[in-house]
Amino acid sequence: MQPWHTASVHDWIYCRMYTYLHRVDEGLSPYHYRLPLRRWLRQLAASAVLAAGLTVISILLPEDSPLRFMAGLLVTGIVLLFLIRTIAAPIRYAMHNEQRTRYPLDAGGEVRYAYVDAEGMRINWFNGNEDQEQDEPYIRWTHVSKIQLILTEHPRRLQQRAPAGDYLQHTMRQFEKVKIRYPNFPYRAERIYEDRLSLLITHEPAFLSQVPLPPQWSSEQLRRFLTELSSASGLPIHRYTYGRAERDEAYRQLLVKHKIMI
Repeated sequence: MQPWHTASVHDWIYCRMYTYLHRVDEGLSPYHYRLPLRRWLRQLAASAVLAAGLTVISILLPEDSPLRFMAGLLVTGIVLLFLIRTIAAPIRYAMHNEQRTRYPLDAGGEVRYAYVDAEGMRINWFNGNEDQEQDEPYIRWTHVSKIQLILTEHPRRLQQRAPAGDYLQHTMRQFEKVKIRYPNFPYRAERIYEDRLSLLITHEPAFLSQVPLPPQWSSEQLRRFLTELSSASGLPIHRYTYGRAERDEAYRQLLVKHKIMI
């Protein structure tokens, strides 16, 4: 196994908030709830049997029987409970992932961030123990068609599913919560950072993931990581064009600053 590239605690938290992993080939996906179909079918079957049995009972009872009304209420309750459990499952999954995340107590330390090997790249999302590394998200190169270097953007800009004001306000609340845990947290929420870089990974057929590069990495660390990434994946790291002169210039100057040749 290749050694992990590390990041400061503040950088790890910031990168975690600005990461979006559309496809995870191994380990747990922090965003996509994978429906356990067999368990869902068992719940559906159990709910259907109970509802059908109570429906038959209510039909057999006299129309004016209070038990018939109660049976109807139970049928409605069973159907609603099944629907609520199905809808709430992704929420419970997200809460479970957050609860299992180990936030470092020492804000001045270093934590694992990512490692790259010939098969893919693993991201330290949960910061678990070394024997739990297999649970961390892993992206396989066989399912990647393109890697670009971009300015770090808010994930919602990539997903385009929410109005700008909504997602930024939500992110600002997240940053305020982080500052309660880590009072010296130095970063603030932005839609796009013109002084920070991220990987934009295109999965086959066309889904996108963003993996931010830690802001405190030195130019040498950035270049070493990009070289290792390109060598392991067999894919070149492409430049990105924004189509806006001021944004393209900011991007160009950042590449010059770090002496990144792509």
